[in-house]
Amino acid sequence: MKCEMGRIERYVSGDISPDASILISKHIKNCKDCFAYCNTLKQLGRLSKSVKIMSVSPDFTEKVFSKIPQKPAPEKENAGFFFFVRWGVIFASLLVITASLFLKEDNKNIKVKFFVVNNDAQKISLAGDFNKWNVDAHKLAKNGNAWYVEVKLKPGRYQYMFVIDGNKWVPDETAMEYVYDGFNQKNSIIDTTKI
Repeated sequence: MKCEMGRIERYVSGDISPDASILISKHIKNCKDCFAYCNTLKQLGRLSKSVKIMSVSPDFTEKVFSKIPQKPAPEKENAGFFFFVRWGVIFASLLVITASLFLKEDNKNIKVKFFVVNNDAQKISLAGDFNKWNVDAHKLAKNGNAWYVEVKLKPGRYQYMFVIDGNKWVPDETAMEYVYDGFNQKNSIIDTTKI
């Protein structure tokens, strides 16, 4: 499959057929760039849901400008200096706000969204070394044919598997790494320090 960012975007938003979703899952598993792009889209989606939009009155701008005292324009020789100071402050403020959005930590925990596509399952759970392989700790919610759960994890490297209907253990097809578990299965690996 050829790398197509538009298809990855539709895949992350869930606006794609189940067959195409499976193909893209497999592609993401093998393509480091698409995997990174997919994770970035997921993070942006989580961040955009946490942003609160304020509504203001229609005359808000007019009221704000009416409170600002009118000052004469600075002399021409100082105009460049004030231009750079003003835009420097604006740029620095935007940089701090953006960094705080991307580096937002909740007691050093990172929110990770796990998902799997399965049409036949009645229930799916997530088990891994982060929850002592407890199949009841993280149950996935169903949305169409996609199942998902969001888990807060400390920075680190974790092994995990999906458990379908309480007895079928399957690896995550979108994982970038796997390790054999000694039971003739392979566990999926997630490294939250690379997210």
